[in-house]
Amino acid sequence: MDKMRIIARLFTMISSGVLLVAAAYITFFWGAETDISIMVLWQILGASALCSLIGFFFPDGKKEPSKKKMLLQTILCFLYENAVVLTCAFAFDWIVDSDPRMIAAMEISIIAVFGGVYLAGYLSDCREAEKMNQKLNMKKMNK
Repeated sequence: MDKMRIIARLFTMISSGVLLVAAAYITFFWGAETDISIMVLWQILGASALCSLIGFFFPDGKKEPSKKKMLLQTILCFLYENAVVLTCAFAFDWIVDSDPRMIAAMEISIIAVFGGVYLAGYLSDCREAEKMNQKLNMKKMNK
């Protein structure tokens, strides 16, 4: 059940980030007056769902991973997310193969969304740790 909560949380954050970045990307490369198919929204939701599946591979929280393991996990997560989004981008014609600016902008977009989701998760974990420490301190003071 915890994995499903993680995946749902990731899906929400990833979808939000991707929609923001997609709006900017479409406006910049295709123009604000462009007509796009409603299918783009379904494609974005599908890509976000595929990206959120990475939550299945997160540690279950029973044992804190080492710094090296966390770094490796973060790199592997980024590579997975990058592969999913670039595959979707080419499959759904979000980018034109011959335009290196579009490819570079897509990569920057991937990095931005990944960084935003990672930062949001980190800040959430910090708040959770702070709450736990406050509760522990309260228990210590009551003894």
